[in-house]
Amino acid sequence: MAFLGRLTRQLSKRFNPLVPGSSARSISFNLTDEQKEIQETTYKFAVEEVVPTAAHYDETGDYPWEVLQKAFDLGLMNTTIPQEYGGLGLSLLEACIVQEEVGFGCTGIATAMGGNSLAESPVIIAGGHELKKKYLGRMTEELLIAAYGVTEPSAGSDVASIKNIFPKSW
Repeated sequence: MAFLGRLTRQLSKRFNPLVPGSSARSISFNLTDEQKEIQETTYKFAVEEVVPTAAHYDETGDYPWEVLQKAFDLGLMNTTIPQEYGGLGLSLLEACIVQEEVGFGCTGIATAMGGNSLAESPVIIAGGHELKKKYLGRMTEELLIAAYGVTEPSAGSDVASIKNIFPKSW
């Protein structure tokens, strides 16, 4: 605990963020009430829907459509899509809370649930309004599985090593 206290003091001196609802300058690693609710809801989903079916999907290799549909209906998929495009607009921390709790039940199902974010993130970060409306909106209307492809001779699927560029000429 002494180490954690020293680390917190060092980080506090360096970054000095305000704790929400407080004038004291310190770092809080506590979840908000809303984040705790997300965690509890997702944990309940993992225990009731993921854990009982995980072995079946691991053994058969079937895709967990039924579990994903239930997750979608509960709002546990596509969690970072902004509200203006039909999503929940959760923060990355909140999306990680969802992934962690589902991963408790089955990492394979958690990967299937969270995989859409790989395709959605570039659109959220760099897409224009019409593009976001078209593609992100679809992801919130019905259960869809998104994908994106990326490869090049010198990088394979390592997006950080890509060297090709696309000149925007249109």
